[in-house]
Amino acid sequence: MDFPFLHCGRLQLTGALGIAVLAAFTALASAFPLGMVHARDPGREPFHEVERAAFGNGRVMPAAGRANLRSGPGTSFETVGRLQAGERVAVSGETGDPVRIRWTGGGPALVVARLLTEVSPSHDQVSSGEAACRQSVNGSEDARRAVWRLQRWRPGASHVRFKDYLGTAFAVGPDRFVTSFHVLFDNYARGDFHGRLYLFRKGNPPLVEVSQIGRVSITRDLAELRTAAPVDDYLDVRCWSEPQGELTAVGYRNGILSAGSSVRPSGAAYKDADRFAFAVPSSRFPHLIGMSGGPILNDDGLVGVTFLGASNVVYGIKTKYVQQLLAGDLGTDCSKARDLRRCFQEEAHRVRALALQGDPWAQYEMGTVLKSTVRRIDSSLGHDVEALLEAAEGGFWRAQVELVDMYVAGLRVNRNLPEAFRILRDLASRNDIPSMYDMGRWHYFGWATPTDKVLARRWLDEAAQHDFGPAKTFLRQKY
Repeated sequence: MDFPFLHCGRLQLTGALGIAVLAAFTALASAFPLGMVHARDPGREPFHEVERAAFGNGRVMPAAGRANLRSGPGTSFETVGRLQAGERVAVSGETGDPVRIRWTGGGPALVVARLLTEVSPSHDQVSSGEAACRQSVNGSEDARRAVWRLQRWRPGASHVRFKDYLGTAFAVGPDRFVTSFHVLFDNYARGDFHGRLYLFRKGNPPLVEVSQIGRVSITRDLAELRTAAPVDDYLDVRCWSEPQGELTAVGYRNGILSAGSSVRPSGAAYKDADRFAFAVPSSRFPHLIGMSGGPILNDDGLVGVTFLGASNVVYGIKTKYVQQLLAGDLGTDCSKARDLRRCFQEEAHRVRALALQGDPWAQYEMGTVLKSTVRRIDSSLGHDVEALLEAAEGGFWRAQVELVDMYVAGLRVNRNLPEAFRILRDLASRNDIPSMYDMGRWHYFGWATPTDKVLARRWLDEAAQHDFGPAKTFLRQKY
């Protein structure tokens, strides 16, 4: 049987090359202890106790996404129930001060506080039309003036070379910028935490130096940058919208400022409490390398930040997390850190603590094998496959994508193609565009399922209707 293509973070490997790369990954992963806990205090992430019965006098809060209910504060405690995204529950006790109550399941239940959304009923209705909301630049074309290229000055170089380009950032105030954490961290991946960062663009001024790193969040892949010199054009994060309508991702694709708009007027192919995705024309954007950290907009304002690209599909994190980062409610503050490396390590240990308490984003970061930002920062933290399995079981999409790769390769888990196919089918049924394409190929080649070229065509057509470039290519070659 042919070896199925692997997601590998949506990077496809096949044949002898795929087997060789997987062998290398396996050898590397074996060098790190599994699930090692750092000796430091893992932290005390606030837990809420919730009640699904009559709301009574408790505060009513919706779940930000799928969340496990546990009998105690930590993943070692029994799961006694599960909340669905948007499900409203009554909360007793203040943050960090839970009071044991009874719930409809017959016992006490706790949930990680950050998995409940504490917003006013009108929070989701904020738009650029409100008088209090000032949009410094309007529309995707004008928004280009707020978008910058993050680049590093190479020691000994007389100028900043094009090939040293890191990624995209955008201004959210006169001296504040936002980018993806992985874009920022990649600058320091080789161990030099004292390099000088610059923001470049075509315009006046053409560059500004990054004077300070603000808050960083690994789980939401966001980072704040500050500059000593102010800029005139910026996006006001109070002007935001849900991912609907025509969406436009702006960023420095291969170092060149580009704007890719969604094909369908309906905008995002799917969305949940945290993220969304949409496809841009594959003829213009066969890949999206370098656009991470750039803004995603529609006619009403900012809808999110690009954190991942799969072929011509853009994955975005919603604007509300940018607001939380800038407000100091998310991540770790590095603005006063004397040692940036230690500040990143502090954030990595915070992720470890959140994973132990059931946060699926953190569980993914701690359990991922093929791409682990946390392990690159501090290898002593190791891998926690159990955390990844729990996040995938709860329906966290990124953990499910990772688990498909692991089951196909037999990496840290027993090779299990039927289980990989089951998870892939779940992802595709929830409108994950690359997974639709993968379902078509698995049915076409008979991987873990009988060969069915009619059903394969249906899945491939669905992915192609979302303008997924690889699906269009596959259809031209095979049908």
